Amino acid sequence: MSIIYEALKKVELSQSHNNQAQSHPKKADKPKINVYLIYALVVIFGIFMANIIFGFITKTPAPVKTNTRTDMPVPEAKKETPPSATPLPIVAEPVQVPPPVPQTHLQLTLNGIFFSGDEAYALINNEIVKEGDQVKGATVKKVTLEGVELDEGGSIIKINNAE
Repeated sequence: MSIIYEALKKVELSQSHNNQAQSHPKKADKPKINVYLIYALVVIFGIFMANIIFGFITKTPAPVKTNTRTDMPVPEAKKETPPSATPLPIVAEPVQVPPPVPQTHLQLTLNGIFFSGDEAYALINNEIVKEGDQVKGATVKKVTLEGVELDEGGSIIKINNAE
């Protein structure tokens, strides 16, 4: 009987080792996560978040693009009147003529105005100028938010900043 008893003990012992091996898997059996992949994802996420935060902090208004010419009249919008059943009497009103605009042979286009510190700059005909500079023979007298004043041989030319 001791032979049978010893055989049963061996079988029982081998089964208990198998059960323990299944309940506690080896470290090699655990799924491996590549640490470098996690680091890369964290860095990419950090760059993405920094870009969003930096975008909100340094948000600047879009530059105003103007294309105003002083030598061409601006057409006014036509108003349509609804048809009425009875015609209205026509009353003549005096026409107010605007003062004459000094004609200049210069073709000047105010592309934009910007300020840097205490200095004011204008972009005229895609050329950056400041007070005292020359553009097509005219001297820049004054640069303001509303427009630019130029002196051409004693006559003042105003270029307005259209919004």
